Amino acid sequence: MTKAEMQAVVESVEHRRFLKSHLAFDGLPYWKSAKYIYVGRDTRDVFMSMWNHVRAYTPLAREMLNSGENAPAQPFLDPPEDVREFWRLWMTRATYPWESDGFPYWSHHHHARTYWDFRHLPNLLFVHFNDLKADLEGEMRRIARFLEIRVPEEKWPTLADAATFASMKRDAAVLGPEMGMIFEGGADRFLFKGTNDRWRDVLKAEDLALYEAAAARSLTPELKRWLEGGASSGVVPK
Repeated sequence: MTKAEMQAVVESVEHRRFLKSHLAFDGLPYWKSAKYIYVGRDTRDVFMSMWNHVRAYTPLAREMLNSGENAPAQPFLDPPEDVREFWRLWMTRATYPWESDGFPYWSHHHHARTYWDFRHLPNLLFVHFNDLKADLEGEMRRIARFLEIRVPEEKWPTLADAATFASMKRDAAVLGPEMGMIFEGGADRFLFKGTNDRWRDVLKAEDLALYEAAAARSLTPELKRWLEGGASSGVVPK
């Protein structure tokens, strides 16, 4: 989809607009009148989710990644067969000159840092994957307050149930047949596990040392702790 086509889709929306983006904060237009929500997650858990995605890409998806008006400077190649080899690439190489890791995508660390550095803004909310898992309804209520959305009390149980991973997995077909064009296994493969700590059975001590080095290059100690633990870290991102 071109930028013009996407803009036409956005402008056709009649209800309150909401857009999901993978862009870093310095890659987004900023308006005081808009509200921004950043969702953080442990780098190692992000990697395991990403590994599932890149291994499931169809030939068409790979072709699309390497073409279009925003084609990458370096072609998106098939990932290595070895998950740890892919981890080493992701932790030690960068796609863009302003990053130090993240190949062949963008840096999760740089991405997080661009939001973290502006956490004082009143229209930027930080949400963590772990906290959504631990208290989904509580986090949904917090997001609703931030967005100034009034929800009738009796609707909360239904809304919270619909947002669980189990419900999304059950209703994966809602994402449409296009998912089968992008992922082998379609939406069911895209919505894979929704769990944390799978990296513990995959990454070795030397792999984790690469993570510590990459984090030290890009993250503040507080941001690293928050990404690893969310609310349980004791770090309040404000």
